[in-house]
Amino acid sequence: MRMMMRMVKPTVFLLGGLLLAGLCSCSKLLDELPDERVYLDTPEKIQMHLTQAYPEASFATLGEFSSDNVDDYGTDNPNFSNFEKDIVYWLDGQEYNTSDGLRSMWNKYYATVQSANTALAAINNLGGGAALNPYKGEALMLRAYAHFILVNLFGRHYNAETSATDLGVPYALEPEVLLNPSYQRNSVKEVYELIDKDITEALPLIDDNYYKEKAYHFNKDAAEAFAARFYLYYEKWAKAIEHADKVLQNKALRQWSDFQDATAVGAKTEDAYAKLYSRSNQPANLLVLPVLSSVQDRFSYVKNHRFSMTHRNADEMFLGDNIWAESKSKYEDYQQEPFLSPVYNYKDVIYQAKYPTYASNTNRTLSIPFTAEETLLVRAEAKVMNADLDGAVSDLNTWTQAYLKTKKKVFSRAEIVAFWKAVAYSTEEAPTMKKKLNPSFAIPEGEESEMILHQVLQCRRIATAFEGLRWFDIRRYGITVHRYVHDRRDREKVSVVKTLTKDNPHTTFQIPQNTQNAGLTPNSPR
Repeated sequence: MRMMMRMVKPTVFLLGGLLLAGLCSCSKLLDELPDERVYLDTPEKIQMHLTQAYPEASFATLGEFSSDNVDDYGTDNPNFSNFEKDIVYWLDGQEYNTSDGLRSMWNKYYATVQSANTALAAINNLGGGAALNPYKGEALMLRAYAHFILVNLFGRHYNAETSATDLGVPYALEPEVLLNPSYQRNSVKEVYELIDKDITEALPLIDDNYYKEKAYHFNKDAAEAFAARFYLYYEKWAKAIEHADKVLQNKALRQWSDFQDATAVGAKTEDAYAKLYSRSNQPANLLVLPVLSSVQDRFSYVKNHRFSMTHRNADEMFLGDNIWAESKSKYEDYQQEPFLSPVYNYKDVIYQAKYPTYASNTNRTLSIPFTAEETLLVRAEAKVMNADLDGAVSDLNTWTQAYLKTKKKVFSRAEIVAFWKAVAYSTEEAPTMKKKLNPSFAIPEGEESEMILHQVLQCRRIATAFEGLRWFDIRRYGITVHRYVHDRRDREKVSVVKTLTKDNPHTTFQIPQNTQNAGLTPNSPR
């Protein structure tokens, strides 16, 4: 176990600036932390160390609650926490002791960085070589992924024109051995360049043969899927396509019809659906991460939470008049039908079950950071941006053929363009699924490109619901978010109480207060 190999888990500046318990009474030990590399002196120990290095954190709550996927279902609803309210209304607020909060994200992802750097240092001490290359590849990929999540939470979205001066996050390249090391925030551009370098070095070294349970590691498919998403965000469309191709060339999408098969899914319950979705032996699940999170409770349709995906939100998504809409009850258009609560009192919740519950520890669940389906939609977007509209339509039809239960599942380029041209742009007074797009990058000229892009974003909004990824699309495309609150007397009546525009500094989360106290420059005035 990892704790057997470590005298002390280093919780220092990047990990929150906390004091090390156990060292306070030993003044001569305060100058330097125990060097973990002396314990990682064999390939087997390094392998075990990396098994424990993955982030036990989910950004799903931060992403979903910041996005247009939730409403405020009435100020009289008592089922909420102050942490949730602050995120929903884009308030910096105070920091709460929650596993899904900002300080937790910072600490846990930097803990992954520390573990990866410790492994890399140990590999270097052992002289490297072919036998250690797979572990080096995994460690580099972990370091890149952790920094990628951190910069997309605490830094501005990548912008080729401004990222050289936009504050990113510190990119740690060495394990921390001093109690109070000094760090500065790299620019977003520098962070992306270093992620690119780590990914490029890591990919040739990844070897699935070294994993006993590859679903829980950065296996080849998971690493390529991460690369595809990274290059999409980095606006390197051809490279995003290249890496997505490597995932999808021999990878089928999941058999969504299993959710209609009682012998496969069992009871029609949230937990049964979530367990089927998150299986580690599901080939479409490219990486499975055990996490400490309350997402399975926070999103549940039976809990009547104040901040939830309501029918109004779902009318832009699952329950909307999509191009494929056929059923009178539109949730029946999907193989994995979303769970819908009846609408009365505080009840108006939609949930697509993805997070299983375990009786032995109800605060733990599984997260699936990369799937074949999401990678397919990454490629579809990159193809639009690379002016391959027919290729994008083909990918979109691959997704709809697998995901839908409708009779018509394939749509021509002309049909998609005509459909989205007929949908009105969303406004505060009349919200629709078609949002005005204001990215910093240029969308290829011509009306067709934008209309097919709307189809891509709509499919991804549905496919990745409750995963937090919608927030990153909002940031990348400069989508305005209106926060609707439902009237206490007439729940179908809504009003906008706050609006987040693309230039609002709250599109970027503030770094934790204790890191500011330790000297890191905070994000712009709020």
